[in-house]
Amino acid sequence: MQHCIYGFLFGVFYVYTCGYWLFYALMVHYEKSFDFTILFIGLLVQIPFGIIFGFFGSGFGILKKNHLVFYSVIMPSLWCMMEYLLEMIKYMIPWGLAGYTVLSVDPFIQIADIGGVHLISFIVMMINGILVYLLSNYHNQLHKSFHPKRVYQFLKTQKIAVFIVLVAFFLPYIYGIQRIETIEKYIQTSKFKYPIKIIQANFSQKERWEGDFTFRLNTYLGWSDCTNLNSSCLVIWPETVLNSVDHLNMDFFARLMAHIGPNSMLFTGGVRLADEQKNQYNSVYFISGQGQLSWYDKHILLPYAETAPVQNTLGTYYNAPSEFIPGQTPLTIQTSYGIAGISICFESLYSRFIRFAVHNEGAQFFVNVSNDSWFGKTSMPYHHFNASRIRAIETRRFLIRSSNSGISGIISPTGDIVDQTELYTRTALIGWFSPLSISTVYNQFGDWLLYMISSIIIISVCHNLLRD
Repeated sequence: MQHCIYGFLFGVFYVYTCGYWLFYALMVHYEKSFDFTILFIGLLVQIPFGIIFGFFGSGFGILKKNHLVFYSVIMPSLWCMMEYLLEMIKYMIPWGLAGYTVLSVDPFIQIADIGGVHLISFIVMMINGILVYLLSNYHNQLHKSFHPKRVYQFLKTQKIAVFIVLVAFFLPYIYGIQRIETIEKYIQTSKFKYPIKIIQANFSQKERWEGDFTFRLNTYLGWSDCTNLNSSCLVIWPETVLNSVDHLNMDFFARLMAHIGPNSMLFTGGVRLADEQKNQYNSVYFISGQGQLSWYDKHILLPYAETAPVQNTLGTYYNAPSEFIPGQTPLTIQTSYGIAGISICFESLYSRFIRFAVHNEGAQFFVNVSNDSWFGKTSMPYHHFNASRIRAIETRRFLIRSSNSGISGIISPTGDIVDQTELYTRTALIGWFSPLSISTVYNQFGDWLLYMISSIIIISVCHNLLRD
């Protein structure tokens, strides 16, 4: 019970480290009172996360043994199971996974193409678990203050633990160095390289939903000229640019096709009317100068802002729909540049979802349209953008991201940031990408790690029951 309480309290604290932006979003954008904000975050965010971490704490307390196997295998399995739950349970969001903590170590994170971000989390927690095991045993056995000679003598008695730590770090690191070299050579020899232009118009939330639609549209069009790119390129606008269903008819799209030119293509966020009751989808439109019109409807809706168990939980938000309808469209759109896998905003946090676009529908590159102005001037836009780096590595595809206020950018299949914009600037980013069909273990076998850690936990529980 004690460990369950500790886990719950950790989950409550975890919300402040990854969800502190909610205070800004609720009080500034939704103009809610401080009391409402505290109550909302406490009841609908902190308590659910506390419960999930409480399950981890309970499992930790029940299975805990002062043994290397527990700290190197069982504890990391419990942690990764909790991370999977954050990804699979509705109204939870997989922010702040342990695997994202080592994003700055480029070679190490390349193992994501084997088991996704959760495999990185497993290894990170394994290394940390063994270090805790070593520190605990050092303290219990020696009962002396830290001294380099004593530490050296102690580590000589813990050769297996030290060996596992070294292998757990250096084996992925060496794999990553070789994998980066292989992928970069593959990209360099690719026959197809296509120009892209990402538009970041930086409209405020109020301007996006209550401002003049025609003015905003003309602003985007003015930044989307491809003349200096031989009049042919892939233009990408951010989330919900075309957000007025009253304007979106076939005549409108025909004029847009004519404007972008016969050799260019446009991905843009927008809304799409779902039915006669005026229900709407949060969508991405693909518009070709040669007459193609396709769309993708957002499948995973943002909890409480785009969908909620009680309708209109947060009230009205400017002229935006109080709720959207979850989409059921394919995850890809066919273009003359290849098959594009589409995601909207925080859908890029879901490894399984992005992987399906490759494994099931053959995506050769990814387009993500976002709006991170919810976060204000915090570190969260950087976290959101960097999570997309892991998606690029998992699938070994280029990922092109356009965000209303930033960060927009181009991410290579090695997770390298080819180029990116600054926050809260109006700009256009010009670059290139290649459609790729690289096969990875993760693309082929998906969440095999989930089955492995489930087996480890079940075996551990059964072993405890038999011993008792």
